[in-house]
Amino acid sequence: MIPWIGGKYRQAGWIWEETISNIVKNGNIKNYVEPFGGAFWNYLRTDIYKSVNNVYYNDKNKFLVNLFHCVKYKKDELLKELKQLTPNDSETFNKFRDMIFEIEDNNIDFKIGDIKVAVAYAYVQLHMFNGNKITKNVKMAKNKSDNPLKPLITKLENKSKDVKNFVEKMEKVAVNNKDYKQVIKELDNEDTLFYLDPPYFDKENFYGFNDFGKEEHKKLADILNNIKGKFVLSYYYFNGIEEFYPKNKFYYFKKEFTKTSSSKREKGIEILITNFNPADYVKPVNNIDYVNTNEIITQENKDANSIKNLFIEILEKLKDVEEDIKEIRQELNNINNNDNEIEKIEAVNNVDYKPKVKEEAISYRNIENVDVFIKKSIGKVVNVNNVKVVNNIDYIGKKVVVINNKKVINNSGINVNNRINIKEILKVINNIKKVGPPLLNKINKCSWGCFCFSCKIL
Repeated sequence: MIPWIGGKYRQAGWIWEETISNIVKNGNIKNYVEPFGGAFWNYLRTDIYKSVNNVYYNDKNKFLVNLFHCVKYKKDELLKELKQLTPNDSETFNKFRDMIFEIEDNNIDFKIGDIKVAVAYAYVQLHMFNGNKITKNVKMAKNKSDNPLKPLITKLENKSKDVKNFVEKMEKVAVNNKDYKQVIKELDNEDTLFYLDPPYFDKENFYGFNDFGKEEHKKLADILNNIKGKFVLSYYYFNGIEEFYPKNKFYYFKKEFTKTSSSKREKGIEILITNFNPADYVKPVNNIDYVNTNEIITQENKDANSIKNLFIEILEKLKDVEEDIKEIRQELNNINNNDNEIEKIEAVNNVDYKPKVKEEAISYRNIENVDVFIKKSIGKVVNVNNVKVVNNIDYIGKKVVVINNKKVINNSGINVNNRINIKEILKVINNIKKVGPPLLNKINKCSWGCFCFSCKIL
């Protein structure tokens, strides 16, 4: 919600796609909990709220919890106060900074829901670098923006571009200021997903936590090794992490990001650790099981250009049959001009075909009402998925074939998300004798951004 050291503003989309999205959609998860809530970006910048019943925000920082409490329960009052302030005003910044420092330094208690404290804390945090701890001598950041208050104001007005539906998302949130161990103990259940973003190992002082050392990391590991619910844990790598979370028991994911705490835009490797395999919660498309091979092409192990090149290769091979298609259309025109030779047209699953015209014949699966007649199609007529075909003519449709002992389903096209082996499909294309009307000028880029022809042609 506000700039914060270690905040997951940039990482939220990756964390969602890599580990969380499928389990909250397909894994019977009812509760989402962040024991180290921080700026809460991982929740606010994703659609978790659409798939769970309850959301719990917790943090040890009472100032931060107070701000979230006021955002949820006193939004209009907080918005009014923020709009009255002058942005980038050093006098206002110093006044609010001294107020927050005095409360913290003297351990002055305040009740959660205090608007004045929330406004002061928000103003200082929005005018300094990445949510550092507020000290007596901290300075206001220069040239941060024309109005550093605007991002929070637009969120409260539900007009934010980087956090859509902010108000609706906050309506589901329960705000707590408890110890993380107590939160996990109270909310642990089989239908609960915890996202944990503790202070990074050996970097605890950056957060203002002097009491979260190595022993506390070990306590956290002991808890997570034995919980009933599911968890996603964010870390940077440190020596001994595999002892806390053995790789034969937990799943690891990693990606490089720019550190939010670095003014020099240094890179860091974000590590995610889970006690579940996210792939187990991927819902099959059209109830078709995924085909797993060592050569599966995904956007992570092949870039978009490589995938595009493979499809171009497929399209080149389809050019070889274009002349045959023209001949087939001519034959069809000849037949349509001779009414005496055409028997009654029957329909099979809404696919028209013309039976028994002189020789055994078939009208192939049509596109845009173009029937295809294969002249020399002699042989026993078989039935594949209720569409009649001739057994000596290769058929490309919703037929299940076996290639190198791998099950390939719907070999009429290629879809990367369905994990069909593209190289194997190329072999199938090479063996095509006759195909229906998938002309090259009918091939369009589909809404998924690929160049497959399964969704547009067959």
